[in-house]
Amino acid sequence: MRANKFSAGDGGSVRHDSHASGTHALTAGLSPQMNPSLQYRGFAEECRRLAEQVESERHRRILHEMALAWSKLADETERAGLQPST
Repeated sequence: MRANKFSAGDGGSVRHDSHASGTHALTAGLSPQMNPSLQYRGFAEECRRLAEQVESERHRRILHEMALAWSKLADETERAGLQPST
């Protein structure tokens, strides 16, 4: 598995695995009781927050693109009327 590392503005680092399992790590925490679109919007916000911390313009652009993708998924989920399981 190939991994990319880029540093955060606080001196720490953020790891981004380019393998599809990276997405699984994000979606693994989805709660069946919570509205998925709200969770997706939270993921988008986290991407935007991380984008403010990275030093690399390339990584900042990638994180902004990820935020847009999560926001789009949230919009599509809402339009489809997907609701949490009861």
